[in-house]
Amino acid sequence: MAGVPGRSGGANRRSAKEHQLRGTYRADRHGPPPPDEPPNEPLPPTTYPPPADLTGPARRHWRYFAPLLQSARVQTPSDIQTLADYCRACAAVEDRDRRLAGVMRKRQIDWSVQARLDRELRGWMERKAKLASELGLTPLSRSRVGWTGYHQVPGAASTPAEPKSKLAELQDQAVALRRPIGVK
Repeated sequence: MAGVPGRSGGANRRSAKEHQLRGTYRADRHGPPPPDEPPNEPLPPTTYPPPADLTGPARRHWRYFAPLLQSARVQTPSDIQTLADYCRACAAVEDRDRRLAGVMRKRQIDWSVQARLDRELRGWMERKAKLASELGLTPLSRSRVGWTGYHQVPGAASTPAEPKSKLAELQDQAVALRRPIGVK
């Protein structure tokens, strides 16, 4: 049966907003245009100091990634430890890579040291990739934040005309959990 959600058959009808996003919106076919979304209001700058146990290279990564995440409005106080772990992983990857390159430059390669450094490097890279996706630093994780198309302003309630899918409800819960909380 075509056009019925959850059943086999033809494609389901797209909303006017979806047509606008795809560039296929026509007023004669899709009705009045959807209302414009309110502009993003700038949040007051909130800077979180790096944890005291971060070393020099990890602090350098903190100084790069913390402002980036704060400007994207995805860093909250609950993400501080995750970001610190990510910065440690970045520093560890750089260190293992530098050490592995030094071992490989020698005339007589110590294969046991090379294998250990390679194993450590792969482990840290895997850890770094998982933390990056958790913080929203990968393209796929960044696209998940605004995937539903609803405007995400802290404190603003979005009430779509159609009932939301389970995925959209979970995304709204994730957005609500990531809203910055003022630290006094």
